[in-house]
Amino acid sequence: MENAGTLPNFLVIGAAKCGTTSLCALLGRHPDVFLHPRKELDFFSYDDVYARGIDWYASRFRDGAGRTAVGEGSPNYAKRRKNPRAAERIARHLPDARLLYIVRHPLRRMESAWLHARRAGHRTAGSFGETVRTFPEYVDTSDYEAQVEAYAGHRDAGRLHVLFFEEFRSAPGDVLREAFRFLGVDDSVEIPADDSPRNPSLGRRVDPPLLKRLRRSRAFRTAHRLAPGLTAALVRPFQRELTERPSWDEETLRSVRDALEAPTRRFLEAHGRPADLWDLSGGPDDLDDAAGPKKGAGLPPTLPPGAR
Repeated sequence: MENAGTLPNFLVIGAAKCGTTSLCALLGRHPDVFLHPRKELDFFSYDDVYARGIDWYASRFRDGAGRTAVGEGSPNYAKRRKNPRAAERIARHLPDARLLYIVRHPLRRMESAWLHARRAGHRTAGSFGETVRTFPEYVDTSDYEAQVEAYAGHRDAGRLHVLFFEEFRSAPGDVLREAFRFLGVDDSVEIPADDSPRNPSLGRRVDPPLLKRLRRSRAFRTAHRLAPGLTAALVRPFQRELTERPSWDEETLRSVRDALEAPTRRFLEAHGRPADLWDLSGGPDDLDDAAGPKKGAGLPPTLPPGAR
């Protein structure tokens, strides 16, 4: 009988644009960790995917047999407003799973999400401020306290662990060791240094609408399959580089602060950080949209004893 697979025993649930891609890539290099190669399976997020059934989901993890930690990363699991049933479904099917949740400065996360949306052609409403006011999920996803509350059962059982992007960026080795210990795998395993940014948006070249439609045509797909270098060279002059940085107008900033200041302070205190760690009083200060370890802050060949 064919192996039906196994259910994962850990998930990276988000938050979006907080370094989840880099975190998953590094976790997956551990010999005792199997992390599904496709980020954002989103089984618990969307009704059409969930309808495929739990056996289908388990079959995605056949290759993880024998590993201590088997998991996947889907930041949409921590978008309570957009995907209100994700936490309840995870509690039903994976009540003992360990959940990793990485967060960053709430305003910086929103800025990076907007840049990503513009790059990918997702929903925006013109300016940064208009988009934040139009789509409540921008603020909701940065309300980390509310997202954690949705996973109360895992939190109370000690199966939800919060990591901080700023610490991951400056000391990735320490944070990775922390994650390995939480997952119950050897935290002294050597992981090659990797300071290349993942999923950056600023500086990326993007397609205008007409070029996006052209890429979907059968003729273009055929040409690209036969001569990918040539098609890339032909379309490059028609692409534009993302250079516009998000700008906070007074109305939007005041609204976001009113919504996030109190829950952010409580969240930081609950997770052992100073209540004023993140200053929500101003706009962008040093937006690094790489959402990964800081350039030059690679992992040490061996993680130091006693590192947090």
